[in-house]
Amino acid sequence: MSEIFRRGSIVVTSPETKPVVGQAYVVIQGDDAVESPMTILVPLIRKVDIAVESDDPRIVKISRTESRLDVETVADCGFIETLPKTEIDRQIGTAEPATLEALDEALRFSLGLRERPQARFL
Repeated sequence: MSEIFRRGSIVVTSPETKPVVGQAYVVIQGDDAVESPMTILVPLIRKVDIAVESDDPRIVKISRTESRLDVETVADCGFIETLPKTEIDRQIGTAEPATLEALDEALRFSLGLRERPQARFL
């Protein structure tokens, strides 16, 4: 039986021993959809690789404690992806409740579901 990845799981798609940014994602799909063959995710990118304003409401900082990666990362909620669960190798971390709240706000803004939130994510 395959592993169930819940909302807030930080996962990698590479079977390599040491995951790298570009292969890491945070699951944003609701837990009621865990039976779906697809998973909705937001990619994690290195903080230094993006040229964004610190108040960009689509960007959420993911701590090293949460991601277990060796670099500072952010989730850019302007890029939502859907992958087959078969492409996810394993879970490497879990987003904290405050990070999930920040992701909710960033997704609402990115999808046009509410007004611009206050910049408190970085």
